[in-house]
Amino acid sequence: MFLASLFAFGIVISQRMLGDFDLPWHIALGRAVVALRAIPEVDPLAYTGQHVRFIEPLTEVPLYALWQVGGALALQIAGGVLAFGIGYFLWRASRSPGPFVYVGVAFALAATNSWLVVRPATVSFLLIALQLALIEVHRSARSRKVQRSVLAGWLGLQLFWASAHGFAFIGAGLCLSYAAYRACCWLARGRLGALLPVADGVEALPTAIAAGLSALASMLNAGGVIARTGPSRFSGDPAARFELERITENVLPSVDFYLRHEPLAPLLLLVALAALLFGRDDEGKRALPSAFDIGLVALGSIGLVWMVRAVPLAVLLVTPVIGRRLGSILAPTTVTRWALATAPCLAGGFALLNPSMNLGVGFDPTHFPERACEYIVKHDVRGHMFNFSPFGGYLAMTLGPERKTFMDGRVNTAHDPQLALRADQAYTSEAAFRGLVDEFDMQYAVMSAREGESFGIPLARAGDWALVHFDDVAAVYVRKQGPNAGLAERGYRVFRHLMDMGEVLNLASQGGSTAALLQHDGRLAVAQDPGSARAAFLLACGELAARDTPAFLSALQRLSVLAPAHPAIGLLGARFRQLSTPP
Repeated sequence: MFLASLFAFGIVISQRMLGDFDLPWHIALGRAVVALRAIPEVDPLAYTGQHVRFIEPLTEVPLYALWQVGGALALQIAGGVLAFGIGYFLWRASRSPGPFVYVGVAFALAATNSWLVVRPATVSFLLIALQLALIEVHRSARSRKVQRSVLAGWLGLQLFWASAHGFAFIGAGLCLSYAAYRACCWLARGRLGALLPVADGVEALPTAIAAGLSALASMLNAGGVIARTGPSRFSGDPAARFELERITENVLPSVDFYLRHEPLAPLLLLVALAALLFGRDDEGKRALPSAFDIGLVALGSIGLVWMVRAVPLAVLLVTPVIGRRLGSILAPTTVTRWALATAPCLAGGFALLNPSMNLGVGFDPTHFPERACEYIVKHDVRGHMFNFSPFGGYLAMTLGPERKTFMDGRVNTAHDPQLALRADQAYTSEAAFRGLVDEFDMQYAVMSAREGESFGIPLARAGDWALVHFDDVAAVYVRKQGPNAGLAERGYRVFRHLMDMGEVLNLASQGGSTAALLQHDGRLAVAQDPGSARAAFLLACGELAARDTPAFLSALQRLSVLAPAHPAIGLLGARFRQLSTPP
């Protein structure tokens, strides 16, 4: 029943649309490796790319293969399989026959559900759970043959991990920490009782040797001898600090973050602390925790305050401690075992309530510039692009390899941090934007156009750039002079992607010489994104400017259908009545 419940949880996770901004560039890199049949020496995705310093082909090639064979659905199913595997290995790592272990695993799955997205990092979560399970097999085994088989498995695991994801150093750290624990148990000779038990001091030397070799293996990345360890928060280089802080997952977690987004993670830590204090052995008797369990909870505590991306790692580390220490607090009766075995189903229900995840099949259209890519391909937009960095991966996957991007999220592996800093400054600084355009001879731009955002201010103000495509996710601009001049002539006349909607309504009220231009823009917006409420608003404004009453009423009806509670409906109606009333 527990495995069936884990399977149900995996099905829930596989229902989520693909929404991680990094996944597309992983797929694109996998495509490049397959095409070259080798690890590329220079980044193949961006025309600004440098020498490849780190790559994850052992996950990127399979991701590309899944995408080629089964599309987004195959990738989503793979995400469900990963979620199932994480739950299974956490259960094995808990090593408890008590029924409460099912609750601990379900609690962990619920706490990490936001992180169970399709990307190489989720493979690392699976490998962390597997490493913890292997450590427990090693601890509980009484056969030296089994123990040494586990130690040999460490080496293969770390060799794979080093070219699968950058969290390989966490696996190495687990190996070294466990080896240090066994060495302390050997030195203590039982003098500290359950804290450093005698049984865990056996085979201390082979464990230390295996841990050292595994740590070395974790540095053997396919892109270079030394795998990345990531940028440091303590670096004195402003570009290096920017490299770290520009990624949301690397910032310090706040109290508000936990209250609004991850409330279960700190609760799980409290349960782990209670497990250390009040835990029981497999027979239900009070028992002191081992130093290894204390160390796992301590590392989990550090993870919760270190950075946002360490939150799921902290959950994975403390969950086996909860299972081992609290698994037997309830009597293992038929009722308790069968009832608690269904706990992962509750975790699946909790995951379904996650407001940041959209259900369906495919890449989430609210995240990625799907329509913008279709426009670029259909109209053969040419030249070097300037692009919103989070869009870079999807642009590379969809438009490549024919078209290369300017920037994406791989700041510390494929781009110069100084250039990434300039790229981000170009969203607000005209000097930074002009400098990049001149340096790289950029001919078109793909910018985020979500309502309420303000990226691309210099682009929106540039008189020598024309907006040619606009939807609820992205805007495409081209230079008026250059290979895309013909598209510029057919683009928007008045509207810009950061134009205030109140300003548009005021222009519509004035009518005059801009009326025909605004009417053209409104009709073009609806043609490019028929389901957009913003486009419907622009259409209504354009028809209002042209004083075309039937067309205006039709546009207002369109807006009412798309967004019945939209505040602009009343404003448009009031302005129409005001303009229709004779003085």
